[in-house]
Amino acid sequence: MSRILALDLSLARTGVAVLDDGVLVDHGIIITSDRDPRHRRLGDLAADVSAVLCKHVPGVMAIETSSGWQRMSNNSRASIEALAQARGAVLVAADGWIEAGNDLRIVEVDCHEVREVVCGNRAASKAQVQENLRLRGYELPSINGRVQGDIADALAIAAYIWSHERLLSREELKGYKENEHHDD
Repeated sequence: MSRILALDLSLARTGVAVLDDGVLVDHGIIITSDRDPRHRRLGDLAADVSAVLCKHVPGVMAIETSSGWQRMSNNSRASIEALAQARGAVLVAADGWIEAGNDLRIVEVDCHEVREVVCGNRAASKAQVQENLRLRGYELPSINGRVQGDIADALAIAAYIWSHERLLSREELKGYKENEHHDD
């Protein structure tokens, strides 16, 4: 199974989680300064994502789709625009990685599907997602006892992808074994 890089997108604080065979091997937050002009912040975000790609060489990069952004009542038009631009910067970084000859599958996931797989509830709160991640054995990064939500959200995306990858591997293996039995 390939290494998974998951990103919880934001122009200010992008959560990063890297899973290798279901184990959290790295995490962090990419922070851009709100004092810088937006174009510089987007360039910094793209450069930092490129550095993470180089460091971890994932086979899969997962990000949320934009479909849920309009349904989030706390997101203003300016916030949605910044999210869309951050998403674009990340996709440009991924495209540069691919163009350089690296294998990378980009997977876009719906935040409600992530919550459904991680919690069994499409409308689960962030606290419920974090509790279910703990129940799955993940230690959530915290600073001064406060869970880092950006990282937890990225970890939830990675756990979602890992669950699907495992399910696909089992189904493919099951199909292979069934075909073996029919060859007799």
